[in-house]
Amino acid sequence: VCQDQVMHEAYLKVLAKLMLCDKSEDFCDNCRVCKLIDSLSHPDVFYYPKDGKLSSEHADEIVRQSVIRPFEITKKLFIINQFEKLNQSQNKLLKTLEEPPKNTHILLSSLRPTAVLPTIKSRSKIIEIPPFSRKQLGDFALRQGFFGEKLELSLGLADGKVGELLRYYETDELLDLR
Repeated sequence: VCQDQVMHEAYLKVLAKLMLCDKSEDFCDNCRVCKLIDSLSHPDVFYYPKDGKLSSEHADEIVRQSVIRPFEITKKLFIINQFEKLNQSQNKLLKTLEEPPKNTHILLSSLRPTAVLPTIKSRSKIIEIPPFSRKQLGDFALRQGFFGEKLELSLGLADGKVGELLRYYETDELLDLR
């Protein structure tokens, strides 16, 4: 669960690397697995939606693909971004979520967890990415080389979201808006 719509996919990639990279305690961000996750091309990691909108056909495909053994590594990972948009087809995944095939993991991400069926939530481990503190965002921004009045204004408007901080800082009119 995350409210930062801009960074949502980046957070999912980090979670995928944490789950699949075996080169370090966290993740190395350098090995073949990490690089393929970054490029969305790992043969054992499936990203949904593929065409911008989740559909019942995607749910059917996930159920079919989940029983096929992993190709390159020992785990298979399905990443479903904005799961709440699956609407009526959420039930199609219920059995797979209740008893996933061995070494199959499914990440369901949601910007609006209230739109996810309670039966799905009850079978899921919920990880919430809360908004960051102003200090955490400021530290991140300084590491990115951000500075000055534009940074202060961006921090004030970001509401704890990295994506909003980046969007405001990159807006040339920000100082004019002030």
